[in-house]
Amino acid sequence: MSVATTFRDYGITGVDPSLHTQQHTTCPECSHTRKKQHEKCLSVNIQEGTWFCHHCGWAGALKRDAKKQVELPDFVSLLGVPNKYPKHILEYFKTRGISQATLQWQGIYVDNSSLEYIAFPYFHEGKVVNIKYRTIDKQFSQTPNGYRIFYNIDAVKSVREVYIVEGEVDALSFIEAGITNVLSVPDGALNADARNVTGKMKFVDNSIDYFDHIDTIYLALDADANGRRMTEELARRFGKDRCKVIVFPEGCKDANDVLTQHGVEALHNCKDNAYDFPIEGVQMLNESAQSVIDIYRNGFPQGVMTNEWPKFDQLIKWFPGHLTVVTGIPSHGKSNFIDNLIVFLARHNGWRSAVFSPENPMPEMWIIRLLEIATGETFFGQQRIDESKIKGTIDALSQYFYLINPTDDYSVESILAIAKSLIRRAGINVLVIDPWNNLEVKIKSGENETTNAAKILVKLRTFARQTGVHIVLIAHPRKMQKGLDGNYEIPTAYDISGSAHFYNVADNIMSIYREFLNQDNDHSITHAHVQKVKTKYSGQIGSSKFQFDKHTQRFTELL
Repeated sequence: MSVATTFRDYGITGVDPSLHTQQHTTCPECSHTRKKQHEKCLSVNIQEGTWFCHHCGWAGALKRDAKKQVELPDFVSLLGVPNKYPKHILEYFKTRGISQATLQWQGIYVDNSSLEYIAFPYFHEGKVVNIKYRTIDKQFSQTPNGYRIFYNIDAVKSVREVYIVEGEVDALSFIEAGITNVLSVPDGALNADARNVTGKMKFVDNSIDYFDHIDTIYLALDADANGRRMTEELARRFGKDRCKVIVFPEGCKDANDVLTQHGVEALHNCKDNAYDFPIEGVQMLNESAQSVIDIYRNGFPQGVMTNEWPKFDQLIKWFPGHLTVVTGIPSHGKSNFIDNLIVFLARHNGWRSAVFSPENPMPEMWIIRLLEIATGETFFGQQRIDESKIKGTIDALSQYFYLINPTDDYSVESILAIAKSLIRRAGINVLVIDPWNNLEVKIKSGENETTNAAKILVKLRTFARQTGVHIVLIAHPRKMQKGLDGNYEIPTAYDISGSAHFYNVADNIMSIYREFLNQDNDHSITHAHVQKVKTKYSGQIGSSKFQFDKHTQRFTELL
């Protein structure tokens, strides 16, 4: 039996759980029955997890002990005795600068079935939720079905800053130096070339509540390409504004090298030499020197692709931190095309997407569309999807897609604030704003629509750069004129209502155009025109043709 553990589980929307404040929103129990449906009568205490409606009296509280609806394993029966170490194991740790006292304090033991395997218990709220094993020569294994979480997570409950390292021995190195507020990622760094990191980063999803009170995060991962990739992803998830990067002394690749070569004092000094994660402003060229060398050796990083539309994939690749503008004549399929796109990016690359689409009259319609695209089966009709598949498919989709649905604030600031929370909580890769004209725009005195649009576009692009999220902005063109043949011309970014800045600010531009092949408009071909790509690495200008199946809402590329 599932247990409701979030405000949304109780139907409460329009609050930001990452802001520990008293917030107000509409009441799911009574607001829809009242004339003043948008009146914020529900007080929500984020810190305490409680709420009270000042109109109908509905009150309640989150069930904090439900562990996010996950039944955690407990491997306590597998624990060994953390004080009986074979001589060769103690000698190994001695060469790594780790004392027996530190091993015992962390509950580390040697597996009885094989005196070669060192066991590292992972505790969560005092419960053993995973055990990792390793030999001196780096053979690794772990308990099946273990819970993915940071190593030593219970040590940071009441601290304001934390260190994150790449392995348990590195964590022990900090602990040996008296720095106990240290965590280790559970499975090493990310592969520098990895496309799909969703599964690998699951431990962040499971640990994220522990970081609500953390002010500063010191990223002390290995100084190689994989370590830098993990550093970048962790900073993206936690927010670069509260992350600092530790640079190890010359000749040291990790924290244990620092301990063994320079001693405990050097580990303390690492904090003093940490630099702020660059977000904006001036960046020294030598900060990117190693990245440039990596590109020289391995080529420019490849963006992800749909892996469903081969010709389209040659036209445009999807990179973190880009702003893509999508335009097209109303009813030509812009929104549906982007929904196909994000489903395929999730399927083949693990990318997660948040969608702000207030034109959807009800969330169920969007969910049904995703369901049909994902399964290739129709929701209605004689050959409809089997009901037994629906719940499981929606559960799977809910891991990758999030609907941004603020109650009454459609400003760009509100949407980006929610997106920032989703980056931290879920690691989203894509933010879809559909469409542009649904954003609330407040034009100040002395501004006009064009200058205001330019400011918002730059704000969106800056947000994309800082967070590594790819923003897809759907924008309608202004009233279109028909050509001599009676058909509308293919719109461009210059045709978007409000501003010519769309073309100048965007990294990529696409136009979705539907060509009707008969007078009844029941047979058509959809053209995706890529009209701008920022660099030669992103793709090329061109178009690709698609057949649309209205029953499954899928676009199939015509080769």
